[in-house]
Amino acid sequence: VYPIINTATLVAQIPTDQSYVVSLAVSWRTQGGSIPTATSPLTMTITDGNIVAGDAIYTLTAAGLVKVGTATVNGSITFTFTTDPIFMVTQRSLLTQSSLHLVSVRGVVGRPLTLSVAGGSGSGALSFSVTNGTAKGCSIDNGALRSSGPGTCLVTVTKAADATYLSVTSAATSVAMALPARPGAIVIGMSALQLGLTGHDRAVLSGLAKRLLPGASVVILGYATGNPHLARLRAASAARYLVGLVKVHVRIGTNTRQRQGEVRIVTISQ
Repeated sequence: VYPIINTATLVAQIPTDQSYVVSLAVSWRTQGGSIPTATSPLTMTITDGNIVAGDAIYTLTAAGLVKVGTATVNGSITFTFTTDPIFMVTQRSLLTQSSLHLVSVRGVVGRPLTLSVAGGSGSGALSFSVTNGTAKGCSIDNGALRSSGPGTCLVTVTKAADATYLSVTSAATSVAMALPARPGAIVIGMSALQLGLTGHDRAVLSGLAKRLLPGASVVILGYATGNPHLARLRAASAARYLVGLVKVHVRIGTNTRQRQGEVRIVTISQ
């Protein structure tokens, strides 16, 4: 068994949709120099890391290359023969995928942006990579982009190869991550002697927390006519609950000249 060093003649006969992998010749002789036909089929396995399941093996005949088998596993191909042959392994040439590009180009800081893609061909899996542009803390988890600050994240998407297509990778795409809109003032009404929070009050604060970024600045004012101590306790109760939901900077204030029972939460900055 020996390799074919000059493959030009073989390669010229490959079907147009296939490419060359490896070729070799098998030869045997009698002492008199003749080439007998094998009395029973010979079995050969060619091992080569470039072989993939589905690759074809051909033998060279007077009529050209004739297909005699197909690889069923990656890395090797096994076949039988009875004559002194030349063998050649080829694989189907993979097609180029259509161009791939990212559709999702705008997101909001602190919220996951599910990335969507257009283009590409075949059934290969999608994967994403990201680097910081002008934004900080850009990351991707399960196809969702996040950032810890405003600016741009640079996202690249790849669609893997499959049995028909080569892999394709998009150009790096700039995704703008904006700060969320600053929430308007939130008011929690309280009865005349109410100190703690009701279930409804907690629900209102939970809704606000979902719209606040960690590090936002908030002012919480407690109202209680003529009772600064009660006003402060009310504000402190709301502050403790809110900070337990999202890590924000809170400044507490009181108002004892109007509104018998109320807590007002004002977002100063995001």
